[in-house]
Amino acid sequence: MTNWVFLHAHPDDEASQTSGTMAMAHERGDRVIEVLATDGALGVVPDGLDPAGLAAHRRAEHEHAAEVIGIDRIVRLG
Repeated sequence: MTNWVFLHAHPDDEASQTSGTMAMAHERGDRVIEVLATDGALGVVPDGLDPAGLAAHRRAEHEHAAEVIGIDRIVRLG
């Protein structure tokens, strides 16, 4: 088993940049670790969402994406 470590600035970068590679590694039986540098609190606020809740909203979206992709561990630097 190989460990893959991906470093992303924002909690959605995996979806737009490396999700295919991450999923491939997971399917091979390798361990996929993602390190997030920020919590996403300064991103674009979706309509109807209180800006104070943006980080929690992005975290929930990211956790769902991680489950679909096959990310084994998430390290959040904040």
